[in-house]
Amino acid sequence: MKTMERVDKILAHPEFQVYMRRIREQERTRVFCLHGIEHSLDVARIGYIKNLEQGLSLRQDVIYAMALLHDIGRCEEYASGKSHHEAGAELARPILLACGYTEHECAEICDAIGRHKAPSEQARSLATLLYDADKRAAVRHVPVVEVYETVLLHVTHPFIQIKMLYASGVER
Repeated sequence: MKTMERVDKILAHPEFQVYMRRIREQERTRVFCLHGIEHSLDVARIGYIKNLEQGLSLRQDVIYAMALLHDIGRCEEYASGKSHHEAGAELARPILLACGYTEHECAEICDAIGRHKAPSEQARSLATLLYDADKRAAVRHVPVVEVYETVLLHVTHPFIQIKMLYASGVER
């Protein structure tokens, strides 16, 4: 099987497509932090780069599968209030199995999805990779707002930090 063939199967999977469509519909009035395919692909690319940089030797198609599926639980969270981490792990399993992932890969990917709310205690784990990539991908969508040409508010994610820069460029 080609390296990314299983990922292509996820993208074509009818349930995956339904979940992504539901998320897009449920988030249509949101301005920031959308959880569609663009975000998932950002997470996948960042995760794969981090994998290479850290020498983790994780398979590219495992990282992409995890990233594509990590937020599919959002549709359940919006509908019922159930944690998207927990719901996502449950929804991802049958998709992964149908697309040719092994029981071991499913367990590892679903564990990472279920725990991506907080950093893992295992620094070199799939769960930590997902947490880091997800947070880094979210930063790309956080705006820098200029207020009355004198104060610049710079909001970063996941830890909100406000820096006030005056016209002179001095941080206060």
